[in-house]
Amino acid sequence: MSRIGVLVGETKPLSATMVSKQPTRVGQYVFVSYEEHGKTQRFLALVQRVWRANPFLEEGLTDPEHAIRIMELEKWDSFYRTELSIVGQVEEGRLSFPKSPPLPGAEVSEADEEGLREVLGAEDEADWARIGTLLGSDAPVYMNIDQIVLRHLAVLAVTGGGKSNAVGVILQEMVRRGGTAIVFDPHGEYGTMGEDIRPFINPFRLTVDELAGLLGIDMERSSIQYYLLQTAKKEMDEEMKKSNITGEDDFDWRVIGGTDFFQALSEKIESFAIQEQDGLLRGISRKQDSVAGLLIRIENLKNNLGDLFSPKAPPLIERIREGKINAVNLSGIGEDAGEIVAAHLLRHILYERKKAAAGQPSHLPRPAFVVLEEAHLFCPDKESTRTKTIASRIAREGRKFGLGLCLVSQRPKRLDPDVLSQMNNMIVLRIVEPSDQRHIAEASENLSADLVQYLPSLNPGEAVCTGPAFRVPLLVKIAEAKNKPTGRDIPVTASWKEPEKRMSPEEAQDLYG
Repeated sequence: MSRIGVLVGETKPLSATMVSKQPTRVGQYVFVSYEEHGKTQRFLALVQRVWRANPFLEEGLTDPEHAIRIMELEKWDSFYRTELSIVGQVEEGRLSFPKSPPLPGAEVSEADEEGLREVLGAEDEADWARIGTLLGSDAPVYMNIDQIVLRHLAVLAVTGGGKSNAVGVILQEMVRRGGTAIVFDPHGEYGTMGEDIRPFINPFRLTVDELAGLLGIDMERSSIQYYLLQTAKKEMDEEMKKSNITGEDDFDWRVIGGTDFFQALSEKIESFAIQEQDGLLRGISRKQDSVAGLLIRIENLKNNLGDLFSPKAPPLIERIREGKINAVNLSGIGEDAGEIVAAHLLRHILYERKKAAAGQPSHLPRPAFVVLEEAHLFCPDKESTRTKTIASRIAREGRKFGLGLCLVSQRPKRLDPDVLSQMNNMIVLRIVEPSDQRHIAEASENLSADLVQYLPSLNPGEAVCTGPAFRVPLLVKIAEAKNKPTGRDIPVTASWKEPEKRMSPEEAQDLYG
C-alpha cells in the first residue's frame, strides 16, 4: 500500500488530521500505520472532511493581482488537508475501540479491499452474519446475531430509506440459523417472508383491561362502565369454568346463555340494569346511561371488528412457528385495536419465554426476536399504551429470557426516549430532520456527532451501524433481502400510462358479494 499522506498536528483517539498531495474523498477509508516501541501500530480511519489549500495563498491575502503572480510562480502548489475519524485500532487482525491516539507523522495509505476484508471479516459464522458491504467498497460487513437479540436493535430512517429491507436481511439471517422472529406488521408487508398470521383472538383470553381498550373505555374517566365490564367478564369466565369445557369442539354458547360472546356480554350488562331497578346494585343507582353507553360500545365493536374474535380460535401464541418469520398482520384493524392485539400477544410471548428460562414447558422454548414496525404507534413519547408498558419490560429484562426487541420507525422523535435508549444497537439510514437526528443521538451512546452528520446525505439502503453487534461504528450499504417486505414506492407515472383496467360485473360480484 502506497503512502498518500501523513498525520500532522495533535491527534486524538477518535480523530486526526492528514496532509497530502493527492486528493481524498469524503467517505473514503484509509489505514494509518507506524512503528512504536518495536511494534507495528495500525488504525482504520474514515475521511470526514477535505480542504484544499496553497501555503502562499493565505486567507488574509486581499490583492487579486498579487495572488495571480503567486500562482504563476508556484505553479498551483496546493495540498489537501483531511480530517479523519478513527474507526478502530487493528489488533490481531480485528478491529477494536482505539485505546490511544495515533502518532503524529504516521503514514496514511488508502484502504485496499484485501485489508478491509481482513479487519471486517466474520469471527464465527454461527454468530456473525453478513448484512452488506462497507460503503464505497466491496468489503463485507458482519453483525453479531447474539448481540442483536440480547442487546436489542433500533432501525430508523425516513420513509423510503430502506428500513424494511434492512430488517428483512437481519430476519432472514436469523431464520437461516434456526431463529424465530415475530413481526407486528401494521401494513401487512412481511407476509411474503414467512408466515402471514391473521390475529384471530379468543375473547375469553383477553384481560378486562384489553377488552376495555378495544371498547374505548378508560378506567379513570369511565369507571362505572369499566366496573360493569369487569363484573360481566368475571361472571362469564366463572360460568365457563363450571362447564368443564376441555376443547374447541366442546364449546357451546348455551353454557353462558347467549349465541356469541358479544351477545352474551350484552345480556350480562342488561341483567345488571334489571338488578339495579330491583335495588340489587346500590353502588350504581341512576347510572342507566352508563349501561346504555356500554351496550352501544359493545355493538360498535361487534360491527367493526367482530370478525377478529372467535371462541374457537387457538391462543395467538400457539400459532407462532419456531424457526420462521411470523408476520402478525395488523392491517385493516386500525391503530387502536392493533396496539391492543400487540400488547396481548407480547404479554404471552414474555410469559412463555420466562417459563422456558425456568425450565418449564413453553410454546417458545428457544430464544425469539420481536419486531415492532411503526414503533412510534406502539411506544409513543409522552403517551401511555399497553404495548409500551410490556415493550419496556422486554427492553429491560429480555436479555435474561432470550427475548430480543427491535423498534422500526420513520418518526424517531415520536418514539419514547426511555425505550429507544435501551436499544443498544442501531441501524440508522437516511434521517433529514434535525430534531429526529438529535433525538437519536441523545438516545445512543455510540452514535457520535461525526456519524450523525452523515445521516442527511445517505442514499436509500445506506446506513450508519453502531452498537455491540458491530465491531466498531461503520457506514454500510445494506444488502438486498430475498422476498423482502412488499412496502415500496408505486411507479406513479408509469402506472398512468398503462391501459385502464375495469372489473367485469362477474369479478365485482365475486369481490363484493
